[in-house]
Amino acid sequence: MRRKVVVELDDATCKGAFTAHSPPLHVHLVVRNVTDIRQDVINATNHGDAASLRALADELAGIEGPHAEAVRNEALGEALLISGDSTAALARFESALDFQKQQADSRAQARLVQSIGILHLSVGEFAEALVKFDHVMRFAEESGYWQNMASSLTNIGVVFTSTGDYPQALETFERARRLAVDNNDKLAESQAVINIGTVYGYTHSFESALEYFLQARALDLELGNKPGLARVHSNVGTAYAKLNRYEESIVEYDKALEIGRSLGDSEMIANLHANKLATYVEAGQYDEAQRMLEELKHLPYHFPMTKQHVHMYAGKMLCALDDLEGARTELELSLEVAIANNLQSHLADVHKELRDLAKKRNDFEAYVHHSTEFQRITEDIRGKEATRQLTMIEANRHIEDERREREKERAVLYSTLPKHIADRVVRGESVNGDTYDNASVLFLDVVGFTAISDTLSPSDVIELLSNMFSEVDRVCNANNVTKVKTIGDSYLAVAGLE
Repeated sequence: MRRKVVVELDDATCKGAFTAHSPPLHVHLVVRNVTDIRQDVINATNHGDAASLRALADELAGIEGPHAEAVRNEALGEALLISGDSTAALARFESALDFQKQQADSRAQARLVQSIGILHLSVGEFAEALVKFDHVMRFAEESGYWQNMASSLTNIGVVFTSTGDYPQALETFERARRLAVDNNDKLAESQAVINIGTVYGYTHSFESALEYFLQARALDLELGNKPGLARVHSNVGTAYAKLNRYEESIVEYDKALEIGRSLGDSEMIANLHANKLATYVEAGQYDEAQRMLEELKHLPYHFPMTKQHVHMYAGKMLCALDDLEGARTELELSLEVAIANNLQSHLADVHKELRDLAKKRNDFEAYVHHSTEFQRITEDIRGKEATRQLTMIEANRHIEDERREREKERAVLYSTLPKHIADRVVRGESVNGDTYDNASVLFLDVVGFTAISDTLSPSDVIELLSNMFSEVDRVCNANNVTKVKTIGDSYLAVAGLE
């Protein structure tokens, strides 16, 4: 039997490695087609695996033709986006998109447009991101691709979160979660759940946030989703920090860092260092905070939220160490990043820090300005109306979950009980002690079924039972007999219960 192998030979191996007396070497080279590789690109993208994406791009480089080149550009674009090089990633995506437009491949176009939207989102271009996600959403609705719909809803929710529209964000994430649950997609469900937790975190409901993060962690552990687990560990760490559980917070961040390093995700690594910086500052461990700040100077990162975070907590640390001018410089840099990138969800926190710094510096004018801005933004995004809407959406989620459970119970009832009995159970009526003057129970099975089935293939056994029970169903329906259930080759029915 000839085995399929892939062989790589270098010059040293080839020179003098074989002689006239060497046995013949039979090598069957396996070359995968572009369609197979493209599916691996999609899978690696879903798992945030930059190393696998680059390896797939190398594999595609050995295949000639514009289709292979387009998929290679897509793979490299995704790898560059994960690594934080948004400019180079955009050039790759646009090149791949041009080819898919020529081929009229709508699904491939939608995937690339979504990736471009994520790129805009990563650099704080929220309006551009929303346009891209809306395009993909409309395509998904028209074509019935619910996976695209769920991912688009999640991305749209992230835009709403980033711009401080928390009620709208939560409603959007809930739609994505329901869609994922209805289609048994645990990866999409995990992404929606962790984002719901993030919204609660931004509204300072940290216990609720932690509850959702732990739900997402259970899903990602089941799936073996490393990027998802890294994000969950990071968010659990943030929730612990906000609840003043600082040691537990650092443990979670370190777990996330281990995964981030294994994935080669520079943005994730930088963001986690920023989170550790924030935790050490809040815990008053300024030596450790200084160490994090020094490490961040040598890490590449581009995401606006990471930059804003680093400047803000560097400012908080310098303020605590009485370097008030240095603190003002860092906090004003943080404010500039937040304003330039429309980071509404972070603006209130920066104004609060600048207000407290102004008080310490006896700068009355600055104190009034930042206090006013802090109050205005807080009322806008954390006010009574937002709280009311969050409460209503959470209540609707519980109602929807209960409705889904009731539908499952009804399905079981109607599959095991006569309809009129199941109707009474659903209405909450008692079905105990009913009396019937003339009732009959039919129980039939196939004589010698075990011996018969031993002589038939599984498909023939299924066909035999299906044909037989279909005929029994017909006879029962014609004679007012109600089937209760079938068990193997047995059939249970009742009559006289009308």
